[in-house]
Amino acid sequence: MRIEGKRLLVDNGAIVAAGGVTAGGDLSLHLVERLAGRELALATARHMDYDWGQP
Repeated sequence: MRIEGKRLLVDNGAIVAAGGVTAGGDLSLHLVERLAGRELALATARHMDYDWGQP
């Protein structure tokens, strides 16, 4: 795996990694989106009152 500067998370399919202060939240929501869909990830972020910076 190669280090990616200025990225919150990297997902190459088999390995998912994150770095930064809010990395745990961002990574968790990314995995919810990947496994259960974007709508559930967005609803989860709203429920957590979490500003998820995904486009």
